[in-house]
Amino acid sequence: MSYFDAYFTCANRTGMQRTDFPAETLNRQQFYVRLVDFFAPAYSRLSRESLATIAGVGYLYFQFYLSVDTVMDEKELHEEEKRMLLKRLTYFEQAVSNLGRSFPPNSPFWTRFGDCKQQFYRAGAQEKRISQIRPGFTDALFLELAEGKSALCYATIHALDCLDDRREPSLPLLECIRDIHLAFQYRDDLGDFGKDLAAGQWTQAQDWVRIYLQQEGLLQEVTPAEWHSVLYTSGIAHRMIDAAIHRYEDALSRTVTLGLHELADFIRREIKDCTGQAFEIDLLLRKTEALCRRADLPRIKGLVLDSQYEAECAETVATRFLLEGLNDHPGGWTDFMTTAGEGTGWVTGYVALQLVESGVTSAALDRLLHELQGAPERGTYNQSIQRDGDSCTFLYGALTTARRAVDPSFVSRWTEFQDGDGGWATYRDGDSLAERLEIPVAAGVAGWLSPKACVTAAAAYVLAGGRAGGNQEHGTGDPLVYPVGHLLAGVAKGKGAVTCQYQVDREYAD
Repeated sequence: MSYFDAYFTCANRTGMQRTDFPAETLNRQQFYVRLVDFFAPAYSRLSRESLATIAGVGYLYFQFYLSVDTVMDEKELHEEEKRMLLKRLTYFEQAVSNLGRSFPPNSPFWTRFGDCKQQFYRAGAQEKRISQIRPGFTDALFLELAEGKSALCYATIHALDCLDDRREPSLPLLECIRDIHLAFQYRDDLGDFGKDLAAGQWTQAQDWVRIYLQQEGLLQEVTPAEWHSVLYTSGIAHRMIDAAIHRYEDALSRTVTLGLHELADFIRREIKDCTGQAFEIDLLLRKTEALCRRADLPRIKGLVLDSQYEAECAETVATRFLLEGLNDHPGGWTDFMTTAGEGTGWVTGYVALQLVESGVTSAALDRLLHELQGAPERGTYNQSIQRDGDSCTFLYGALTTARRAVDPSFVSRWTEFQDGDGGWATYRDGDSLAERLEIPVAAGVAGWLSPKACVTAAAAYVLAGGRAGGNQEHGTGDPLVYPVGHLLAGVAKGKGAVTCQYQVDREYAD
């Protein structure tokens, strides 16, 4: 149980409602909810009750100020927002009451807390002035503004220091919070770029884009709506992510030295998120560049192929493109970008199946099929995530259509994705999937574990042979006899996902 949860358990007796703190909100504001949990190892002498009080008071302060800030930015306040503001005002009053009981009037905490509030207020006023005059945004100005906006969090450290009878503030802990908030600010300015631009709020990211456009002589030609694209194509977005990672790494170095292991894990996850975001940006830019390079490829005019010749031309262009990609990357094709990373295995199996079905022959394709044939551990979306039904299906389909032998152990693992009613699911191991996607197990991944029409249709197509006509000869006791019969029996009974697909893809299942 976190210290905030412990505080909430006590406060619940005085009327605090759990519904006012939905799990989604708490998870999104995890750093502020768990601030005391992160720093508690540095205060081993404090009781759990004292730590819980500071955790609850600190988060309720944060929530209330966030609500007030939101209300001040809104031109029209909706009824639900009014209700929540009044709710949070009540909780804020409880927090103030608890804070007053925790520190006597002569405690140094009050002076330090007052300084934090003044720093926070000055940052808010400065932010508004900056938006009006739009000055050059130096690193020093960014640091001053971001540090001021995070000043209320410093009060948590001051509170813990005073309860622990420390005469001087714990500077390493305050510096750690500062660096984390600077990283947050870089990421917020990137994520809110379009919103800030529309609201007239001036940020360092916008100033960097302005400077870039001036240097390129494009400032008068690019509309404000196009600034968002320039943020990425100019490399500025990547620069901001790198700056965030640098600040996270500074904070991580301190947390490891101080033995704050839970906070260190949190920072490592943030760095991983930044790295993934940078990779996604790089991938999208590479795809854009590739599209530009392919602009001179022959195109089929019009939306309808109304002759055999045009269809053959389209097929030739597509085949050439796919084989050129395979020559550049002999291990297979890549495409897509999801929270699980870049697609490799799924795409490779799918494209290989299409080429083999089309009768395409090439040395590169033969080498790829040979490699896939000797890698029964394949059958994943990419190497970072567990095996899935779709990827296994297309890999099996590509090999069997090409008349290549398939390792029996692979076939056995593939058929595990068939459900009781004959349908096929994407994944089987829900716990490891939730861990890989970094979502709470309680949030549920049942959708990934349930039979789906699209997954079932692909399996039905491959198992029944379809137009490929590529099924191998199977002897008695072959592991595929049961999946084919069971799937078709499920269709006949009108069960689950299979029924849905049967109506669309009847000729293949037949």
